[in-house]
Amino acid sequence: MNSQHSWQNYFDLVFNKNDYIKYVQKIFDDINEKILTVEMIRHYKRKYFMNNVIIGITDILIKQAKIRNGISIKFFNTIDWNNFILSEVYQLSTKNDDIKSSEEQKEIISQICYKNVNNINFKDSFSYENNGRTFTITNMSIYLYHFMCLFKLRYQNEILLDMLEFNRYNNTDDFISNQNWIVSLLPKYKVKKRIIENIQTKKLYSDTLQFHMYYILNERVKDLGQYVRPYLLDRKLDYYQKSIIIQYMIFDIGIEKIIEEYLPQVDFETEKEIIRISNEEYQRHIIAYISKKVKRVRKIEKKLFYCKYLIFNNQLEGLKIYYSLIKKEMCALDDDVTEIINTISHISSIDCLKPILDIYFLSYQADFKNHKHRNPPNECKNALINIAMSDIKKNSHSKTIT
Repeated sequence: MNSQHSWQNYFDLVFNKNDYIKYVQKIFDDINEKILTVEMIRHYKRKYFMNNVIIGITDILIKQAKIRNGISIKFFNTIDWNNFILSEVYQLSTKNDDIKSSEEQKEIISQICYKNVNNINFKDSFSYENNGRTFTITNMSIYLYHFMCLFKLRYQNEILLDMLEFNRYNNTDDFISNQNWIVSLLPKYKVKKRIIENIQTKKLYSDTLQFHMYYILNERVKDLGQYVRPYLLDRKLDYYQKSIIIQYMIFDIGIEKIIEEYLPQVDFETEKEIIRISNEEYQRHIIAYISKKVKRVRKIEKKLFYCKYLIFNNQLEGLKIYYSLIKKEMCALDDDVTEIINTISHISSIDCLKPILDIYFLSYQADFKNHKHRNPPNECKNALINIAMSDIKKNSHSKTIT
């Protein structure tokens, strides 16, 4: 591609209104029409598909021609060129890593941002629908936030505090990093006060919720459980967002209260997440809860999940229930999510010897259907080796298993 036809050339052209309009005028002259329709512009664009300067301009023309049912050169004299610069630079810089801004261009963008930032209310910049799954936001607020983070612009403290409510505009990791940078610019007591106020008074969504939860957990802010509780019980909230919420609730009220009050109320995915992130410190509480729950639950998916947790933690009850299930069905019950058969190989307790042998011999019966990918006999052998090695170290029961 000709170096004069690159996206970098189009990027640079955006900063010069007069030259940009001259380029637009040339397109009008080439087509030889005062009013251009969408089809005229598309036909012209196809002839210059290797020229990114023309592609950039014709994309603008097509967009505006659709809105206005045709476009004339006069349209470009009505544009707020500063806003046009922000819009085009944002689109180009977020889609093309090769675009480079000169120091002069950075200064132009910075001054436009400083000029506009007082006109945007970041405290209520989002309008949410569909339980936070969709939202609307002004383009200008996105541009001002983006360029602030990109060029490390310093807005007034009150504006930065309002930006703590800003939601994701790219990916979560970048968003959290950007929000942490904003926090670093502000007095700690003001950030803490605003975060707590937001949690107490607002319905937060997606990355804004994640950021607020990370903050209060990292800062060890207690006694906000009553405000966080609705998010834990919200069945419409994606379970992967609940991990940090669960961590905070464990920190704030303790695992015993969560098991007693909330585990019976939450959906199964949230229940699994609570169990998954509960570390060894809380293991005995979870085991006690699951040992009761596995006997009452009827859905096989849930039974297998509970059995897997118990088996992974060397609990005899899990193996006995799993054995009774596969004996009844005469097949190796498992799936790609549970992978309970693989978990059997973690067994190392001598107390689990009998059900391990029961599963092993059952899997060799002629009418027993083994799993196509995971093999119970092999996993049982690994468990028997673990039991033997553990038993030898303890110097007990060795005669029983040799």
